[in-house]
Amino acid sequence: MRTKHLVICVILVLAMSLGALTGIAAPKFKCGLSLPTMNIFYDPLAKAVVEAVAKAGGTTIITDAQQYKVAKELANIEDMLQQKIDVLIIDASDSVASGPAINACTKAGVPVIGLNQRVKDTDLVSVVSADNYMAGRLAAEFVMKQIKYKGKVAIIDGPPVTAVLDRIKAYKDVIEKYSPGVKLVAQQIMGNTLADATTVAENMLQANPDLAGFLGMNDFALLGANIALENAGKVGKVAIGAVDGSPDACALIASSKATNIATAAQYPARIGAGAVQAYLDYTAGKVVPTAIQIAPLLITKRNAKTFHW
Repeated sequence: MRTKHLVICVILVLAMSLGALTGIAAPKFKCGLSLPTMNIFYDPLAKAVVEAVAKAGGTTIITDAQQYKVAKELANIEDMLQQKIDVLIIDASDSVASGPAINACTKAGVPVIGLNQRVKDTDLVSVVSADNYMAGRLAAEFVMKQIKYKGKVAIIDGPPVTAVLDRIKAYKDVIEKYSPGVKLVAQQIMGNTLADATTVAENMLQANPDLAGFLGMNDFALLGANIALENAGKVGKVAIGAVDGSPDACALIASSKATNIATAAQYPARIGAGAVQAYLDYTAGKVVPTAIQIAPLLITKRNAKTFHW
């Protein structure tokens, strides 16, 4: 918790410093950034938003829903509306339940730019995201190749948000493509922590000792699956595929003796900067696509050492 608060404080200091460097006494606009949690993915995304907003002469307020808590998210956004934000950039905590918070902004005349997912019954200017379905396909096809297109596979699932749902759909589509040789034998939702991912992976492995592959909703799932395999003495014997491209996952892939681990990398800084640009284009009267997708890159042992967010 102290680390999370430190990260937010550092980003807020950066926001104020960049604002001062512009030499502008009064900001041109105020941006509210609502994130579902703070972690290794959202840190560079938030920093990119702060920098892009400051460059355009604005300031940023950053809030954290503390592990996808919709009630906390709503309270954060209500508070930002009281502070008279001009735009909300949000990675919603839930693809349905986050609707009231977003609609409160729309009702107040505040345009909303989505990150990574759409939210049902809301009016978003645009959604900037990685191509999560393509990322899922890349990870799943990698695992299929590693297991020679046969064997039992388990999916470590996550919260019901669009980004995760798209990845899981891609996993299942690829598994179906290679059935009946490949069989999905387990699917379980994990909390968005390494500890929970490890527990879920260990349970799956215990129930399916002949498991051939893991497909994880993010890199916590990848790292947790790897820990479970280490504990079971099965590193290199079970393939792992996931989505994110986090520094920790890339370091593991680069250093591990196993060559059957991969992650489909997103670019969080590009996503954050892209959301700010979508708002600037919108205020300039330009046509803004309703969906802006950034292509992922498969990270394997071949390129893990040189890749970074």
